[in-house]
Amino acid sequence: MRYSAGMEHRFKPRILILSESPEGFGHFNITDQLGTTLSQRGATVALASGSFDHAKVSFDFKHMQKFSLPGVYSACAEPYDIASGAPYKGALVEARQERMRAICEQFKPDIIVAELFPFKDSYRAPDLDACRDWMHARGKPVPVVSLCRDLIRSNEPETVLQLLDKHIDRILVRGDGLFSKLEDSMPEWQRITTPIHYTGNIVSPMPARSTAPSAHDPVVVFGGGGYKHSEDFPFFANAIEARAHAGPLAHAPWQLYVSAHCPLEDMQALQALAKKVAPDGSITVQHPIAHAAFQQVLSDCGGAIMRGGYNSCFELAAVQKPFISVPRNYTFSDQLPRAQRMESLGYCAFVHPEQASAEAMGTALAQQHAKGPAAEPLNCTGLEGASEAIFSTMRDARRLPLKAAATMPRISPASIRAAQEQQQQQANLTRGA
Repeated sequence: MRYSAGMEHRFKPRILILSESPEGFGHFNITDQLGTTLSQRGATVALASGSFDHAKVSFDFKHMQKFSLPGVYSACAEPYDIASGAPYKGALVEARQERMRAICEQFKPDIIVAELFPFKDSYRAPDLDACRDWMHARGKPVPVVSLCRDLIRSNEPETVLQLLDKHIDRILVRGDGLFSKLEDSMPEWQRITTPIHYTGNIVSPMPARSTAPSAHDPVVVFGGGGYKHSEDFPFFANAIEARAHAGPLAHAPWQLYVSAHCPLEDMQALQALAKKVAPDGSITVQHPIAHAAFQQVLSDCGGAIMRGGYNSCFELAAVQKPFISVPRNYTFSDQLPRAQRMESLGYCAFVHPEQASAEAMGTALAQQHAKGPAAEPLNCTGLEGASEAIFSTMRDARRLPLKAAATMPRISPASIRAAQEQQQQQANLTRGA
């Protein structure tokens, strides 16, 4: 039985989301969209994070109460240093745990949503230990779910599997299971026993075009929220020079959005190169703009050059824009397999980072522009699917023992497709009545 709007308002569930976002673009965007959807369905939503100040892009989270945790990333000399987990120890752990227990006691959540944990940032396990302390003190557990991508790779799979078993009652995968199943990412994920529910792809609603299509629609180049000189400077420099090889798109203005973490000297060097290649100023290099404004840019663009990040690639696919994906080239990145799979379905062209010369990037973009949009529209049902899965998990927790994997069904891609068809049939019947 599905929750009706009236039932949700009477119950008024309290949902606590835990999210750490070192660059601020992707994960905070997902969190903001999900919090808005849950709030619109009648929930009271809170967000606990230690990276509000670290994020360089602002989301207002106006539908959520914000709780700040002691910042993990502020202890790092560079954002990428956190991968070792070295700064997360001693007094910092104790301070976060004390704050986490206080947040739980103040907010009293009915469910906890741990975004990406434990597949990434598994060093945050003490945060969940503190939540369990609070549950033990009150004598009543609440369900804990993990919200993760469909492509998840890790350099510590055994730790992930142990933490799943210890902390997580249900895994919500933002994907439809048709594009990719969770266990496709790593062989170890086939051993997951925690129930898995595919929600559909979570893609924030995209605006309609603000102008009529024209040959002068801009080409957008975006490298994501992070910045690493050895990878990102060549990416942007080659993108500037790729315009000469981009066919019809060579006559359009090109707009490059470089991370706020980019050093000043790199930014100035890219701006000087842009001026040299396009003395008329038709190639611009700037820092990122507000997310809503950037979405409008994507809707209005004529094409794009992107990394392989989840949000920007799926937003472009949702509005059927030609783009190429040049993923980051590190061992446990989800970006490379995502780019390959999106290319196989016609959503983009994939350019391997080791072959991403200016000519290769420009030629691939021109070819993708000539192909036109993919035949199959992108599944963008994830916000509604994730919110319904969170409500259903709370319902299950009321009638079943937590961690009851044998009685809480593993939701397969086939059953999702069947459920979508059933919902469509019901909608047709309702319209007919």
